[in-house]
Amino acid sequence: MASYNAATALKRYKNRINRINEFLELSEEIKKKEINTEDKYHQIKSVLSRKRLSRFFNVELTEDTIEIHKQDEVLSEEEKSDGWFIVISNAHDLSKSELIARYKDLKYVEHGFYELKHSLNLRPNFHWTEKRIRAHVMVCFLAFQMAVLFEKRLSGIKLSWQRAMESLRRVVVVEWENEGRRRKGLSRVHGEQLEIFQEIGSSKPTLLSL
Repeated sequence: MASYNAATALKRYKNRINRINEFLELSEEIKKKEINTEDKYHQIKSVLSRKRLSRFFNVELTEDTIEIHKQDEVLSEEEKSDGWFIVISNAHDLSKSELIARYKDLKYVEHGFYELKHSLNLRPNFHWTEKRIRAHVMVCFLAFQMAVLFEKRLSGIKLSWQRAMESLRRVVVVEWENEGRRRKGLSRVHGEQLEIFQEIGSSKPTLLSL
């Protein structure tokens, strides 16, 4: 199944042209540097990779020169794909609208993995028994479920759950010793934190509740 969007095609084309022009300008600047040719070569290759243009240029190093050749045929083929959205599936029993809906659902899966890795700081663990593997999957599932629930409850104040957690982490218990007695105190809970507690349905923390 395929569809074409002219606005997307133009946007992709302009973006690629801008990256190409930036690469060529930076390459000329690097060539003028007072460093050896091999270092210039590696810097140009690095810029080419960073600009995601490695398929469109060949960079060759000789004894004292660097040659940059544009791959016009590859560029031409790339331009032909601009603006096209293609979904290939073996689910022949699904309609076009159902296929698109299933494809769009993937963004939630990808978002979930991103949250687990970056926001929840969960990393792969190597387990040797089925019981431990199932337990680890359940921990990941519960962590992500809590994050989703947290964000839904915060929708009224338009605050991401990551930002909310950063704010709540500043609420801490302070311990100190005075005249031989160990004492505890709770840091002050300010306006944004109170609003978060209210939105998620939790009361303001006290020393007795901790």
